Amino acid sequence: MRARGFEPTAAAATEVGALVPRGVANTVLLRLAGLAPSTAALARTLSVLGEWRSGDRCRASVRARAAALPASKILDARGAPPGQVAAHVMHTEPGADLEAVTLLRDAAHDALALGDAAGAATLLARALDEPPAQDDRTALVLELGLARARVGAPESIAALSEIVAQADDHAAIVVAAIELSGMLFFSGRAAEAAAILRRAQERLPSGAEGREQLEVALLGVSYTSASARREADATIAALRDPGGPARGVLEATTLATLAMDELMYLRSASKAIDFAHRALAAGLPLEPHRGEAWAVVALAVLAATDQLDAALRGTDEILARAREQGAAVTVATILALRAFIDVRRGDLTSAQADAYAAIELGPDLLGAEFVVLAVSAAVLAGLERDETPDSLRRLIDRTGIRYDTEFSPSSQLRYASGVLRAAAGNHEAAVEELRSCELDHPALGGENPAVLAWRSAASLSLAELGRFEEARALAADEVRRAQSFGVPRAIGIALRADALIGPSAERATSLEAALEVLGSSPARLEHARVLVDLGATLRATRQRSAAREPLSAGPRAGQAMRGPEPRAPGPCRACGDRSATPDHRPLRRRLAHAQRAPRGGARTRRRLRLLDTPLPDAPARPLP
Repeated sequence: MRARGFEPTAAAATEVGALVPRGVANTVLLRLAGLAPSTAALARTLSVLGEWRSGDRCRASVRARAAALPASKILDARGAPPGQVAAHVMHTEPGADLEAVTLLRDAAHDALALGDAAGAATLLARALDEPPAQDDRTALVLELGLARARVGAPESIAALSEIVAQADDHAAIVVAAIELSGMLFFSGRAAEAAAILRRAQERLPSGAEGREQLEVALLGVSYTSASARREADATIAALRDPGGPARGVLEATTLATLAMDELMYLRSASKAIDFAHRALAAGLPLEPHRGEAWAVVALAVLAATDQLDAALRGTDEILARAREQGAAVTVATILALRAFIDVRRGDLTSAQADAYAAIELGPDLLGAEFVVLAVSAAVLAGLERDETPDSLRRLIDRTGIRYDTEFSPSSQLRYASGVLRAAAGNHEAAVEELRSCELDHPALGGENPAVLAWRSAASLSLAELGRFEEARALAADEVRRAQSFGVPRAIGIALRADALIGPSAERATSLEAALEVLGSSPARLEHARVLVDLGATLRATRQRSAAREPLSAGPRAGQAMRGPEPRAPGPCRACGDRSATPDHRPLRRRLAHAQRAPRGGARTRRRLRLLDTPLPDAPARPLP
């Protein structure tokens, strides 16, 4: 210390302590925690008193000072930061010290500002044990519940439920009810979330401040389960477009709900897009689960209507801010949503990175039910990257996430599972699982192929089973629905399936129509898939010159997706050729078959050599 210009005094010790990095201080405290209680007390006292003496004189002085004044009091008197003082309080026994309660709450607020919600919850729990004055207990319990909710801790439910059921403070009831309903909403328990909000409404007198916030939150949970949607039918039917961009949370929620209604009930894509964009004009919330689920709803609508770049920008913004604040539930939810968006964009590497990051977070969080989107994205991306159906089925089993008829996003997992069964060759089971989407409430997305393209997937499996009339009827129904709604990606997928199971003489024309539609869509994976289908179809009819361009463009499109190329078509028993329905071999092998000329030749061998040239990988989005 002298070499650095400090005298070894108490004031200098405090000054040096303020310069110590947080990690170093935490390491010291962890070491102290491992010492015997008497040794730890002596070490802490020495670190605070900052005096150095030798032998018995030192020990006697330390004991005298420690007995007269606890270390935390000395630090507090010197103006040390609350976090530094609170670290010493955490090692003391509760003693109804109101100053200690204030100190711990201040330290918790600082921890929250730094994104350490778990640390804040620990400090607040210790403050509650002190205990606080009765008048301060409600505020402290609320703070504890909010901190635990931010990290997705199940213990948050007890604290927040106590406020909703027993508190007299109307503002606290509103905040606790919205927070608790958000936790339940993101846990897939929308019916319970709605019940909590209605209970809070009953406890507030008519005209009380906060009732509008409860109405907004109640509307926000209406699209996560069929039962919650049914209860909200009358409210949603009475909603009116406020006109112009959203000017607050109520208008944003109204517009997001109207957008989702347009999507799920197969009305107008252009209206859904307009409503969603105007809802987002209110500004993205830091933590959507705190009564502002409308943001997730609006971004999901944009993802389903080909507004993938806008949806990605929104998820990136929320995710960056949630990470700074340590909002674990929001991070897991938005990672899952972003993985879903990336699959639709064809960015398979990023989709898998986000999906596995969300899956890893999920088990430790209450309120991470949206991780079902991550599992679905991981399965679909894995199939495109030539992972085996068995390994992907094990992934689903390992996560423990199952299809839930009450949770709307869960329908994506059922669709992915059906596609996985088809990839494994179990077409009977695939058709059964995919067709069950038709029986669900419209809020689960089965009406609109822009949400779930289950009809086209089922029609391809039906063709494999030789049930061609059923297959063609199902594919034609999807074409009609997709064209009625007006999203290019959905139309292109439907036209492709209709072409592959239709008459072989009309296949090339139908695929060209799908290619034209997908040209205006950001869904590059589907565009590349149709390119290869078209090239293989032309090759099968001996139009080798015409097939050259789509067969060479398919791998180029695959390269742009930062991962393996899309899959090429495979055999169809109905049509007698090998260019009708997709199989699940890697694209390189399928293209090799499609490009193979009769008796082989130098040209074919040159193409195959080019096809075997490794494609450079673009940098993937880093793991969170």
